[in-house]
Amino acid sequence: MASDVSTDMTSSVTAAGAQHGVFDGLLGQQAAKDKLTGLLYSGAQGGAHLFLGAAGIGKRVFARAFAKAVLCAGGAAGGTVSVLDAVAHIADAVDAVSAVAAAPGRLPCGVCLPCRLFQNGALGDFLFIAPSGQSQRPAIPVDAARSVVDWFSTRPLHSSKKVCIIAQADHMTEQAQNALLKTLEEPPAYGAIILTAENPGMLLDTVRSRCSTTFFTGYTDREVEYILRNADAPPHESAIPLLTRLSGGNPGYAFGLAQSETFMSTRDELFGLFCGHLDGDPRATYMLQSFLEKNRERFAHFAGMVIFLLRDIWLLSMGGMGIRSGDDVGASGGASSGGGSDSGASGANSGDSGVGAEIVNADMERRLAAYGERFRPGALLDCIERVDETCSQVSKNANFNLAVNAMLVKISATLNTAYNRSV
Repeated sequence: MASDVSTDMTSSVTAAGAQHGVFDGLLGQQAAKDKLTGLLYSGAQGGAHLFLGAAGIGKRVFARAFAKAVLCAGGAAGGTVSVLDAVAHIADAVDAVSAVAAAPGRLPCGVCLPCRLFQNGALGDFLFIAPSGQSQRPAIPVDAARSVVDWFSTRPLHSSKKVCIIAQADHMTEQAQNALLKTLEEPPAYGAIILTAENPGMLLDTVRSRCSTTFFTGYTDREVEYILRNADAPPHESAIPLLTRLSGGNPGYAFGLAQSETFMSTRDELFGLFCGHLDGDPRATYMLQSFLEKNRERFAHFAGMVIFLLRDIWLLSMGGMGIRSGDDVGASGGASSGGGSDSGASGANSGDSGVGAEIVNADMERRLAAYGERFRPGALLDCIERVDETCSQVSKNANFNLAVNAMLVKISATLNTAYNRSV
């Protein structure tokens, strides 16, 4: 099937990506895959590229996959793999011949010398640059940029191309960016340079204008959950639904939370205090206020967790049955990724039907179901909106203590009035 692929990939880049394994094993980002695969098979993979997207979204992984395909000496875009080359790197000559038979038209082929050296981290035609230093925002200095320019001045050793990845290019100093301008505008015919960045505003206009930009966007809940479950070191099963929703579509953010040794214990502390507040315990309310004050720089994150807790209670109050399939329903978890009014609480109003939606905090379902029996759905939705509003107010520099105190008073008043099913 691979040998039948046309050199004009404009109408079938999606199929080509699937057939040729450029991004094998990488989930999501179909638009980026289509664009990059099209560049590879049209011969336009050289020059300067800018991969834009949030930290943790997968830009660096995709950049390495793209670089490996560009550097491949086999496949449709880079020539063919010889049996002698394959035999040199595969002990069994029969296996080598089989590999070559599967390789024509495939990028990366996996058996040519550049592919094997790249896999082992020993390919001299590949260069990786990243910020260094111990500061809060480590930089890429001008000397690093000059070393890239010098590196491109010599021809490739093993491949027909040379590829440099500059990760977090928005951390380059202004001098470093200026030093790269000529290379970005007129790279050698054998050169490709890939910049990854989170904040394009930190890049000079002259840098951005010289690059072909590829955007990396958020993943669906299903994709994030799949990535978490199939990681080499997956998070605890009970944490995956909450991590998925808090991720805001960003697997890297979810892994960052999961790798925190205190994530689940902090969640349990927060939820224990919040449930105490729901029960009308003044000591729990005081401790909850102290907890949020102590962690005010992460208030948006904790507000997102509270929203999902209330959402779970709301689902259960509607008779919802938790399923662990990771359906893309309900709140998006935006409160965890930067605050503001887009915290995703409105998902409870517009996306969830109540029945069949996923309970995020599945390990607390029995306790939350008891609250679902006590509180009416309308009251819970009002509380979700109140947390969302408070998150927005705090992000706009409202008085933190006053805003949080007003939120807790409102929640208590809302849930302990006529809305309460026991009244």
